Amino acid sequence: MRVVRVVRFGGPEELVAKGVRVLGIEQLFEFGPTVTRWAERMMSKAAAGLVRPLIGRTFPPARAADAHAAIEERTAVGKTLPLT
Repeated sequence: MRVVRVVRFGGPEELVAKGVRVLGIEQLFEFGPTVTRWAERMMSKAAAGLVRPLIGRTFPPARAADAHAAIEERTAVGKTLPLT
């Protein structure tokens, strides 16, 4: 597996067309015995500042229901964060 940093994001279809596969951390469990090694490697890269999450949308606390709806409807790309 090759890890890439997405600098410009055009959408999932554009990434698939370029042969890029985007995985969430929860999908690592599908890789069985290698999951621990990969997770440790990715977490150390994240701690070193080499890997950062893609923040797609932010919502103020008053719009928490909208944030949940975006996640449930799978219209949120990247991480959806509450703001304080």
